[in-house]
Amino acid sequence: MTAADLNAEFNNPLNNPISLISPTTGAINFQTSVAHTNLTPTAITASSGTGGNALIATSSGASAQWGTPAAQSGSRVKNLSGTLSTQTGVFTARQYVLQTTNGLTHFVLNSTDSFTVNVGTAGPAVNGRDTAAVISSTFAHFYAITTGQGSTVAGGIASAVAPPTGPTMPTSYTAWAYLGASPYSSASTTLTLAYMQGSRTYLKGAFTDAVLLSGGTAAVATQVVVTTVIPASATHMHFITGVVQSTLAAGTVAQAFLGVDNTVASTAAMHLFSITAQVVSVDHRLIGPIATIPNIDRGLWYITATTALAAYIYAAGHTNANGDV
Repeated sequence: MTAADLNAEFNNPLNNPISLISPTTGAINFQTSVAHTNLTPTAITASSGTGGNALIATSSGASAQWGTPAAQSGSRVKNLSGTLSTQTGVFTARQYVLQTTNGLTHFVLNSTDSFTVNVGTAGPAVNGRDTAAVISSTFAHFYAITTGQGSTVAGGIASAVAPPTGPTMPTSYTAWAYLGASPYSSASTTLTLAYMQGSRTYLKGAFTDAVLLSGGTAAVATQVVVTTVIPASATHMHFITGVVQSTLAAGTVAQAFLGVDNTVASTAAMHLFSITAQVVSVDHRLIGPIATIPNIDRGLWYITATTALAAYIYAAGHTNANGDV
């Protein structure tokens, strides 16, 4: 055997490493009975991903899975419409951007089919609530849910838990999109009559069911309690305002003011809205426009320029952080 032959035999395995461990075509077959160290990640449980995916381990030592990086995850709904009454909410939308419960990825579902969520149905159940016990909260949060990528129809669920945590999911359901919240009575297990349109929840019975201030005449900044009608998750609060006077002379300009802060004693409290009326006659009344105020710790205060003026505030609804408009 010549030196050239020896060199050729020596170079053969160096030039054909794949042939040493696997057939020259097809997948490389690592025997499962043999331990392989120094592989990163330690295990790959998904065989393939989609465009924009990456292999992500949700915790130290966990198996990696294909998913969209968490920074891009989130949910959104477009053209949401809902009607809430007694124990049910009926919802429809044009599009849902759902996030998986593990926070790894999100995907789009286009569906205009309606679904009905009943807060009286024990769960975790599709189109029911996410707990066996009744919701023990002042608010019910509603979600669209699906079984994951490839779903063609959305279901729904009600929960006491707001995003980013999300609801406890029924078996086989793995993704959700936040719709919004509405006032709820745990005593009667009923919802306040309301509409949801886009990002807004509109209370139907503002003048009867959501009276926050009736005939207030405070000459100093005074807190108005809104925690029973405005959820902490809301981005903005909406109020119907009004004034009544019975003693001011015609032509007098009367004013009441609304502000927002987490404490009324704060000198940084913001004066955001005023109710101004020129008195026409004795017993003059004015219902003002809807006041939209940012939700800063659900803080709301009012003050009247004179005790002869009585202020009224009714909760009209709130804005949900659902990505709609």
